[in-house]
Formats: sequence, structure tokens, C-alpha cells
Amino acid sequence: MFKIISTKSYNQLQEKAQAAESLEKECEEILANNKRALIEFHNSVSHEMRVPISIILGYADLLRGKLVTDEDVRMEYMLKICDRVSYMSDLLNLLLVEARSDVEVYELVTETIDVAALVKQTALDIVPAAAQIGVKIRIAGGDTPILIKADSTRLTKAFYNILENSLKHMGRKGEISITVSNSEEGALIVFKDDGKGVKSDEIDNLFDKKYVCGQTPGQGLGLHLVKKSIVAHGGDVFAKSSPGNGLGIYICLP
Repeated sequence: MFKIISTKSYNQLQEKAQAAESLEKECEEILANNKRALIEFHNSVSHEMRVPISIILGYADLLRGKLVTDEDVRMEYMLKICDRVSYMSDLLNLLLVEARSDVEVYELVTETIDVAALVKQTALDIVPAAAQIGVKIRIAGGDTPILIKADSTRLTKAFYNILENSLKHMGRKGEISITVSNSEEGALIVFKDDGKGVKSDEIDNLFDKKYVCGQTPGQGLGLHLVKKSIVAHGGDVFAKSSPGNGLGIYICLP
């Protein structure tokens, strides 16, 4: 037998059904957002850890072989490995903090650092990986201290990303020149490669999130993260390039 219900009861049932449907859609949206956030976190960790891991493996291979017999040199390589492990630990903590909050906003842990020495050390870390693909790294101006207030972990992360970006996109053997100098505005750091360069209509997009230049595979995170870091320090970063004339990344830190 059918039960006859009032119009009021029918309307209430309709409202409950609509509310349940709305809640189901909201849950689906939350799950989709969580899945996207997990994928972005995985991509970010993979991207940021790639360079320090390759550096550690490079020094470990040298220590494992019989070419390095001098104990002082072996100890130096061990200290470099320890430094990179410490950096990875700090970096992973940063990535976890950013994953739990708005990834576009973060706080800096600043101290007085010699940014010239930091640039030089970062570049020297990349030298073995660059040599394997026929790229030389030349550093000018890294011997005179330039003291600034900055987050050393985040700047190291930014410098790694710039160098890795050049190695990936140069498209041929060549050279990356790095210049560090003091200007009226602050520390001026220039990374310039002599690779295949970038088209003029792509320059403005280089620092956009998920923008991938040309046909080179990637996730479009490297230079976007560079800009985030430099802007957070109150600095400025821009690029100059033309096809066949390499790419220059210019950074000014107060």
C-alpha cells in the first residue's frame, strides 16, 4: 500500500535529498583537491631533491673508488656530503611546512650570510654534474664577502634551480658564467649560459608556475620557485635572452 504524505513532508524530503547530493559533490571536490595537492607535493619534492642527491652520489662514488687516496681530500668530500644531507633535511622541512599551508606564502628564517660565498659553494657543487654533459661553470666575484640578511636554505634552493634549469635547457655543450657583485641596490647576482636561448615572447612567462619552455620535459616549477624566494626576500629577479644567445637570470637582493 502507498502512504500518502503531505506536501510539506515531500518538500522536506526533497530538501534533504538535495542537501545530501550537495554534500556528496563537496566531498568529491575535497578528495580531488587533496589528490592534486599530493601530486604537487610529490613533484616539488622530486624536483628539489634531484640536485643535492646527485651531488651526494657524485662524492660518494669518488670516495668508493681508489682515485682519492689523500685523507684530507677524503675528509673534505665527507664534509660536503654532510653539508648536502643537512641541506636536504632543512629543505624537506620547508616543503612539509609549505604543503600544510598556503604554498604561495611562507616565512623566512633569516640570518646574516655571505651571499657571495653561498653562490660560489652552490656553483662548485654543480661542477661535477655539469662536467658530465660538457658544460663548464665559471665564477667571478665570489671571493669578496657580500653580507645580507637572508634565508640560506631558500637561496641555495633558488640557485640550484637556476643552474639545473640552465643545464637542462642549454641544448648543447658550453659554459655558465656566474657573477656576484655589490651595487647601490644590494647584491647583484647574474647567471648567464651560452645555450640556445629563449624566444622573446617566452621571456615574460619563464617565472610562471607550470610554464615549460620549448619542448624540454619538465614540470615548470624551477624558475617559479626562484621568483617566489627572491620576492620573499624583498628582491627582484628577471631574465634576458634571445634565440642562439643563451639565457641570463638577474637577481638583486637587498
